[in-house]
Amino acid sequence: MRHIIAGTTLCLLLAVAPALADCTTIAAAMTAVERTAGVRQILHASPADGGAVIGETLKFPDALYMRQGAAAKWVRLPLDATKRLETAEKMMKAMPISDCAGPRNVAEAGVAYRAFDYAQPNPLKGGAKSRSSIWLDGDGRIARLVLEDGSRQIFEYGVKDAPAVEPPRPGKTK
Repeated sequence: MRHIIAGTTLCLLLAVAPALADCTTIAAAMTAVERTAGVRQILHASPADGGAVIGETLKFPDALYMRQGAAAKWVRLPLDATKRLETAEKMMKAMPISDCAGPRNVAEAGVAYRAFDYAQPNPLKGGAKSRSSIWLDGDGRIARLVLEDGSRQIFEYGVKDAPAVEPPRPGKTK
């Protein structure tokens, strides 16, 4: 769960990045993803750790759905797009991106992307900066987020339906 939260936090942190010369494109893409409904974000472990799916989120206008691992049960979090952006604004002030560079051309499975590199304070490393790359598709949307340790977040668009969520057990609160 820590990796899901860290990955989602890093994505949210970028959502309102300051519009610096090299960081403008990154900021625009990250803002757009928070406002886009039907986004699936899949977090894969680093290749050194086997590359397995360790978390997944789905973004809808009224909520964020999350699960730990590819076969885990979904949890619905009451984080609508507005709340996600508000959270991102607060966190971005504390941990802004910097040292942005790009674009450079990259390809994966025959698909071309524009990649940008950046640095950002990492709360899991006591605030020391970590380097990451963001890959944008031909429409300027985030396709990949490649973190310093080699873990990746893959973004897919067009998810129409929210996943089934089990109701709370009797005696439990939401």
